[in-house]
Parts: sequence; C-alpha cells; structure tokens
Amino acid sequence: MYTANNACITLDEYLGVAERNDISKSIIPETKNRGVLLRLPNGEQIVIFVYPLVHKQDNTKNYFDTRDSGPHERAATWNYALQHNLKYFCLGVNDQVEKYEDYVFSLECNERDIEILSGTEGGDRSATSSGNQIIIPNNFIPSRQFERITNNLGTFIAVIHKESLYDYLEKYDNRPYLMDHKLIEQAMSGEGMGQNINLPDEKERLTTGTNILLYGVPGSGKSWTIEHEYCKPGTHVERLVFHPDYTYSDFIGQILPAVDSEGQVSYKFTAGPFTNILKDAFWHPKKEYILIIEEINRGNAPAIFGEVFQLLDRKYEVEEGDDGFPIGTSEYGITNPNIAQIVYDDSMMKVRIPSNLSIIGTMNTSDQNVFTLDTAFQRRWEMRLIENNFENVDQKFANAEILDTGITWEVFCNEINDIIVSNNVRMSSSEDKRLGAYFVRLRDLQKDSRMGNLASGEYDGLRRKESAGVISEEDKERLAEIRDAMKKNRRFPEKVIKYLWDDAFKFNREIIFETNEYRSLESVIRVFMYAEGIQRFKMFKQNIIDALQNPEGENEE
Repeated sequence: MYTANNACITLDEYLGVAERNDISKSIIPETKNRGVLLRLPNGEQIVIFVYPLVHKQDNTKNYFDTRDSGPHERAATWNYALQHNLKYFCLGVNDQVEKYEDYVFSLECNERDIEILSGTEGGDRSATSSGNQIIIPNNFIPSRQFERITNNLGTFIAVIHKESLYDYLEKYDNRPYLMDHKLIEQAMSGEGMGQNINLPDEKERLTTGTNILLYGVPGSGKSWTIEHEYCKPGTHVERLVFHPDYTYSDFIGQILPAVDSEGQVSYKFTAGPFTNILKDAFWHPKKEYILIIEEINRGNAPAIFGEVFQLLDRKYEVEEGDDGFPIGTSEYGITNPNIAQIVYDDSMMKVRIPSNLSIIGTMNTSDQNVFTLDTAFQRRWEMRLIENNFENVDQKFANAEILDTGITWEVFCNEINDIIVSNNVRMSSSEDKRLGAYFVRLRDLQKDSRMGNLASGEYDGLRRKESAGVISEEDKERLAEIRDAMKKNRRFPEKVIKYLWDDAFKFNREIIFETNEYRSLESVIRVFMYAEGIQRFKMFKQNIIDALQNPEGENEE
C-alpha cells in the first residue's frame, strides 16, 4: 500500500531536499507531516499539502482521496497559506505506478470547493454522509513536460514532469482565483488557465533588453543620445513623461467601468503604457522594443513602478539547469493577474520583462525640488552620464551668433559654465547648474531684424499713440511687426539670462551680474532687449564680457 509517508518521501526526492542547499523545508503544525512550508531557490516561500495518489490494482481507478485521507490536515495547511498570504499547492504523487512514476499531479481548485466535492466541510469527514474523491481520468497517460486536464467533476488537474516541478512552483500562482469565486468559475471553464499552447519560442527572442538611466545637466543631449544611439531603424519605441501627478494606475493600468451595447456596466482592467508594450514585446520576440521614460525623477518612480520594480533585476548570465529564459529577461517573475491576463491571456502566469524590451530613463541632475531615486532603485539601472560638451554638436548650431552680439553660443556656454564650476565652493551642486549644449535651439539664437533698435524710441512712441487712440493703420502694422520680432528676440534672454538670474546664480548673483545697477530680472531682460551688439550683455560684470570677447585668452601673446 502506497501511504502518505511514501508520498512525502517521493516528493522530497523529486525536489532534491536532501541534496540542495538553496531550498529549505519545514513541517506545518497539525498536518501529520503532510503540510510543508518550502523555500524555493528564488527565495520565495510556498505551502504544499502532499497526497499519495491512489491506484486500483485492477487499473480501473486513480484518484486523490480528498474524502477520506487527511481532510483536517489539508484544511490546516490551506488556512496556514491563507493567513500568511503564501502560494498553496495540493500535490499528489505515486512513483510505484509506471505511468505516473516521473510525474506530479497538482489540484488547481479552491480548498472550499474540494471540501464540498469530497464532503469534508470544515476539514471534518463526519460533517456529511456524502462526498467524492477527485478522480484522474483512467485513460490519461502523461506524455509531456506539462499538461492541464479536467476530470468528470470539472476540476482542473495539472500534470508536471518532475524535472519541471520547480518551474511550475515558481511560475504558477493560485492565490488570485482561489479567493474569488468568479475566477474559480472562469478557471473551471478553461478561460485564462494556460490555454496559450503556442507561446513564443524564448530561444528566438532577442537579448537586447536592459535598463539604462541617462543623466546630466538640462540640455546636455540625453534625448538626442537616445534617438541616435539606442533607437535603431525598426525599433518599436514608446515614450512617456513622469510628473508629480503620474501614478501606478497611469503607468501599469487600472480597473475602469465599461458599458456594453446593451447599456450594462461592468468593470475591467484597462492597460497602461507599460503593460501594453510588455504585451507587444512578448508576442514579437524577434523585434526590439524600447520604453522611454523622460524626466523619470519628476514623478515618484518607486511608487509608479510598484511591484514591477522587482522586474528591473535582469538576468545577466545563463547557467546550467536554469529557467530557460534568455539573458536580459527579468530574473524574477511577479504575480499580477491583471497584467498577466493582458500580456499572456493567462492570469496565472508569472509576469516578466522579456529580453527584447529595454527601458531607458532620463534625469536632469539639476532638478533639486523633485523626487529622489533611492539606491535600491538606481542600482537596477545602468547609469550613464551624458557629458556636457560641443564635440558632437552641429557646428552650424554651435557657431551660431547670439542675435547681433558677435558671441557664439558655444563660446557663451563654455565661458559661463567655467564660471559656474570654478565657483563650486560658494555654490552647492554647482556642476549640475551648468548650461547644457542643447539648452536652447537654433531659432532662439537668431535675430529678427524687423524689431529695429528699441533704444531709438520708435517702439515706445508707437505704444503711446496706441494708448491715446491716435495710431494710424500704417503704424498699427509696424507696431505688430515689431512685437512679433520682439517675441522671437526675447527667447534667448527669457531662457538663458533668466535661468542664470533665477537658478544658477540665485544666491550669488554678484559673481556675474552688475547687481548694483541691475537689481531685478525685469531690468536685466530690458537691457538685453534695448541694447545692440555686445552691449546686450552689459548686465554682466566687465570681466565676464571680456571673457566672452576673448575666450581662453585667444590672440594673447
């Protein structure tokens, strides 16, 4: 007779409990050694109740004896799993039956339903006079690494080859549907229960997946680098921006009401951009996908990622006997039935980032008043500093003159940045305050000559006529032309000079500005607009103007 003790010994052999150092096993109280708390190689703890599969000698019947064998102990094991929110497995083995000797059978149904089917409500056989064992179809002979069958009571039974047992225990999670009766009914009907028999071949999947965080000063070229170095032709790219109000629901998805054609309201999970690109990448293993997250630290990134944070740990090497996923796949899977249903059409599958999906984030180092990224989050990314220089900048842009000043953008940027860095003793995080090479655009540097010379008084005179209501149509047209040109010519001072006044030199403006004469941002912007040539920079100290006109001591003997 094959006993429960025999079954426990057999399962221990299949699991390699005595030989492996990466697992541990302990017995759950009041289960007569049949309830087991097992720590898997990935560190996860699960709960198992062990059954000896009953095999009739005449080969007419094979079953889990859920009616007469250990109902109280099974209930105690189930309740332990519920109380500790652990995955629960009801496993049956019998290595003395030839067709079953290399297989483990797993009951994939709710313990409460087992009690009803077997007449063991509350874990007590005496509570009812009727009940059934859970029978395995007698004509079933397992032939694959994994199969899922149903018996005459509609109960799901997974059949796992012993060599694939750890893979099953790590990937399968019965908690969501075991606690929701609607999901139990769905499971009994075969929906969302491993029906994807034609999953992509992981051996064909690209191994380009990685997590990269590009950081640097504003305008240093982070987005440019992504477009030119990472987004190859044919790459599928999704781009989004984090901000203070961006949430987990925006990123992953959320349950929202939906109205059908008959006006009936139901609630369903609506996927966010992360879940959608995860699905696309999973089902197209030979294509490269990139999710770009701009300004990743302007939102609460750890909260936005939630449990998906765990998926950022990527597999970096292949070891003998590992899980079979390629390098670049999430090292650990997580349980999220909503994501799994969208991505795999199977709510029971463990969610992983596939190896053909990369996540690239950008972060401005000068953003002091936004969320910080803790070490645990940052260590899951490849960090790359984008150097702030003009080596790869289009020379037409680098050598563009700032309006009519005679000073090029490259010269201005380099000279001001040298001053910022050289004053690092007086300025906290001064390096992060530098101007990025792409802080402005080419159009911000170009002068619109239609503005004329504001110091001539033409503009102010036309405004006085307009205010007095005595302006002619011709003058109206000229005033509109000047104003349009002013909007364009204001771009540089409003972006760059304002940044230097309000941010980079906020606490020590006297380093570069003539603060005795120009005491407000308004006066600084006005002098730039009303002057011409190099005099547009007369809000700066003379040594700054000299440095701009003679960068790095050019032409000096």
